[in-house]
Amino acid sequence: AKECIYWPTMMTDIEKHVKDCIFCLQTARSQSAEPMKAHDLPSQPWEVVSSDLFELDGQQYVLVVDHYSRMPFVRRLTSTVSVSVVQFLKELFAVHGIPKRVYSDNGPQYSSSAFSMFKEEWDFEHVTSSPRYPQSNGFCERMVGVVKKILIKAKAAGNDAKVALMCYRATPLASNIPSPAELLFGRRIATNLPARSMPKDDDVRDAMIHKSEEAERHYNMQASRELPTLLPGMKVLVQGEDKTWSPATVKEKAPEPRSYLLETPNGSMLRRNRRFIKEISDGAAKKLCFKRGTFSDDPVVENDVPLPKVPSVRKSMRVRKVPDRLSYDKF
Repeated sequence: AKECIYWPTMMTDIEKHVKDCIFCLQTARSQSAEPMKAHDLPSQPWEVVSSDLFELDGQQYVLVVDHYSRMPFVRRLTSTVSVSVVQFLKELFAVHGIPKRVYSDNGPQYSSSAFSMFKEEWDFEHVTSSPRYPQSNGFCERMVGVVKKILIKAKAAGNDAKVALMCYRATPLASNIPSPAELLFGRRIATNLPARSMPKDDDVRDAMIHKSEEAERHYNMQASRELPTLLPGMKVLVQGEDKTWSPATVKEKAPEPRSYLLETPNGSMLRRNRRFIKEISDGAAKKLCFKRGTFSDDPVVENDVPLPKVPSVRKSMRVRKVPDRLSYDKF
């Protein structure tokens, strides 16, 4: 523009024009990662646990891991219904006690009425991650990767997967942090290797906190900044699974960190992490339509389930001729 024309406030006008362009907004790049919010280290073992399902070689598994000791418990599922997951958790809780808090994703196994009833009867807090953002439960996602590698290597070497998991549970987490088994049980478990006498556990918690802070510091070196807080009624864009942006209205802030409840143009409600919500200018908001069923012919997706399209009325292109008896030429 500078090479062919100039007017006062030219750069400001061009910048505003781009910010108000709805096509640019809908196809914009994903927002950068926010700084890590690490979970606080529990004060004792089995106070906070996470659970998740994963698939390996066509088989479904459920994983439960303790946040303090990093002790994993795995079971292969013959059925992925919620009742099977609840039964596995009940067996663990009956042995180790009921934790104060359980983290999971929003999978159907954890959002069902059976799991909700289990939570009420056993009296623990259930915290879910934002839909399509499993990174908010990153601790469990990392442990899924660890357990998968153990099972894959055990199968490739022709070893028993249970023995491989036992070796992991008996391996110290660091030079100054005991093994998951020691942290959870308060003792070393017998394995197929000779074991030394148990060391003193002085300063173990301080060493674990330092390790967690180091991981958070390394992650935040790549994260850009904390995104601004959104207020109810704000017109925003929400990023879909196909990386494009569509309009929505902020209804309220969800109880979970960095999570908001949004209303889509067709009236459905969804919850998304702040990273997938973008503020827009007043000019762009005026160009977009936030009323029910008037924005797009594409179905709105809620929790990966497409909703039915809003029916549209097709207008005929046939030219209508006025009857001769009504023509002005007759008068």
